[in-house]
Amino acid sequence: MAAPASKEKFGAGSEPAYDAITKFASNVFDVPISILSLVLEDEHGFKSGHGLDMYNVERARALCAHVLGTLEPLIVLDARFDQHVPGAPAFDGEEELRFFAGVPLLNSSGHPLGVLCIGDTRPRESFDANTCEKLKDLAALATALVEESRTSLPDRAISSFAKVMGLALITSNAAGKITYWNPAAEDIFGYSASEAIGKPIEIIIPARFRDHHVAGMKRVSTTGVSNLSGKTIELVAVRKNGSEFPVEMRLASWLGPDGIEIGAQIHDITDRRERELRLEHLAHHDALTGLANRNGFSKKLEAVIARGHATVFAIDLDRFKEVNDTFGHAVGDTLLQGVAVRLVGLLEPSAIVARLGGDEFAILLPGNGAQSSATATAQRLNDAFKEPFVLSGHRMQIGLSIGIGLAPLHAEDAEELLLRADLAPLEAKKTGQDNIRVFDPPIANQLTARRAFKDELRLATERGEWELTYQPQVRLSDQELIGVEALLRWKHPERGLLFPADFLNTLETHLVAHEAASGS
Repeated sequence: MAAPASKEKFGAGSEPAYDAITKFASNVFDVPISILSLVLEDEHGFKSGHGLDMYNVERARALCAHVLGTLEPLIVLDARFDQHVPGAPAFDGEEELRFFAGVPLLNSSGHPLGVLCIGDTRPRESFDANTCEKLKDLAALATALVEESRTSLPDRAISSFAKVMGLALITSNAAGKITYWNPAAEDIFGYSASEAIGKPIEIIIPARFRDHHVAGMKRVSTTGVSNLSGKTIELVAVRKNGSEFPVEMRLASWLGPDGIEIGAQIHDITDRRERELRLEHLAHHDALTGLANRNGFSKKLEAVIARGHATVFAIDLDRFKEVNDTFGHAVGDTLLQGVAVRLVGLLEPSAIVARLGGDEFAILLPGNGAQSSATATAQRLNDAFKEPFVLSGHRMQIGLSIGIGLAPLHAEDAEELLLRADLAPLEAKKTGQDNIRVFDPPIANQLTARRAFKDELRLATERGEWELTYQPQVRLSDQELIGVEALLRWKHPERGLLFPADFLNTLETHLVAHEAASGS
């Protein structure tokens, strides 16, 4: 590897403004190497370089010359497999230049002024068109600097670039005072640049975190190392008006004239957090009623059972199908919303009400799990639903069939308790509508039998116990065979040949329960 080049060998020497561009490029594109080379009369030399001791100068010079020769961007994702410059020096060791991206600096007439390039000792999998455009924007900034021959980074140009990036850009000096504050930072935080520059960076940090930040800054100043440099983190910031909001921030640090300086790229992620919260809400709540769904109810039930006693009501609506059939699904949906409102209004704030699907609801009551108290509450709900609903000018009378499960009496597991409570209203319906049934041993026996039968259903496929028989279909007028009907039979090893009526109900119940549990 060639010896690192010194700044005295770069063109006409380096200047702080050009160094700021290469440092900025390294931070923005997260690369260790950034170079700005210029065409000065007949000479093409490096004007500024960042991370120069990490790459071979001659290879970088050759790649920059290639960009000048074509006046087109050059992207080399892995130099070992993409040799754009035949005869360029080979690399030795682990610090060879693997990734390179360079764009020409062109003035308004298309004349080349130099090259801005970035590089890394690690290859990249991609460098898409959008990212390349950002490199071109920064090259335009460098072009403006060259043409205007200024000795400081143009505020107008860098602000324009910051807006293209969609980021607030802030820098602070070794004393923790703000030294740069772009228009995007003004928009996000509410401070103008004149208000912010010179103020401590703590003005954007909530008061409860400021002591921690000051201690961290002292540690960085002492050690010269920031553990957060180059990393993207999410935290809470505060605006001028005192409101807090979430941000995503990427930090960079470097050694300035007076010590460690820090720069931050900041993105307001309020909208993203709100979308995440909405998705989280949808995953655990019923879209129609706003109540917890089966998934959300199960998680809350698990938490309550882990702490102690719990009562679960599984509720089926009586006569709801008649409403749907008579008035249509739109009215039926409105009725379900009314049921949700009435249930919530009848219960204490600690109760959790859920819609499990269709016309099935559930209620979770944390507490001592006394059967007498649970039965009294269920009766109060039943009595309240004797009052009809009035929707679209129609009076609609529905009732509740309520099953009750108690933890830990009936089950110590959330899924088991909900399953047992689900069986109770089915038993209640057998004795009529608007009934209440507490889970009891006879129901447990039925549950055991159903599970055994379900296990046998699962094994039937493995054992090859399913049989298809074919019943011919004949046209009576001329006795012509017009088709066959396929009939499924289960050749049970102990119970003999079973017809669909013997197993379809159990099979369908199992499938419905499985779909509900999976959230489909």
